[in-house]
Amino acid sequence: MHELAGLMAFVIPASLGAAWSPIILVTATDLADSTKASRSRGLAFWLGGVIALVVWAVILASALWAWLQSAARDLEKDLPMMEIALGVILVLVGFVTLLQWRHMVTTIEQARAHHHHDSGGQHRTLAGVVAFGAVMQGRDVSSMVLYVAIVGRIGSADVPLPVKFAVLAVSIGIITTAFWLPLAAPATLPHHLAAWISPLGRWLDRHGRTVTVAVIWTMAALLLYHGIVLGG
Repeated sequence: MHELAGLMAFVIPASLGAAWSPIILVTATDLADSTKASRSRGLAFWLGGVIALVVWAVILASALWAWLQSAARDLEKDLPMMEIALGVILVLVGFVTLLQWRHMVTTIEQARAHHHHDSGGQHRTLAGVVAFGAVMQGRDVSSMVLYVAIVGRIGSADVPLPVKFAVLAVSIGIITTAFWLPLAAPATLPHHLAAWISPLGRWLDRHGRTVTVAVIWTMAALLLYHGIVLGG
């Protein structure tokens, strides 16, 4: 029980940090409206994000297992160094975000323009939306760096395998919040969601960079703390 509590104490905040994705939130909100077809596309978009995380979990777990077997390593002992390295990467990602935020906002506007040009997405197949969701999740660098740390921590935890799968499922559910949050809106609300896009875009233009960099560096501090202080 103590091991599980310690695991969740890391996984929950790390997953919350990985969930912060303004681009995905705006895109998911833009996909959701009152029509059944658009709700289906929103669900497909979320499914794409989930698939990306599941695939990466399998890849990471397989890579870690192969590495441990070939090098006779101990993941629990090596985990602090991995978290330190990932923390440093997040610090660098924060600096890049400071410099590239304008490009990120432009990406949001381009995604919106493409969505509306496509007649509300009517000509986009559900498979295409699933792939789009997977790509959007996979290209979120800070989220994926944190996800590597989460998978590593789950893999090294001394808990039963079913518990590991359950914790991973909880983590994926939290990380994909930006995907499913618009879908969780009441049935009478989705057709108003599109009206939120412009105000949300303006807010992101004014404050998004500050909030995003603050989240990234807070998560970097979390990884460095676990790697240096708790793992030392």
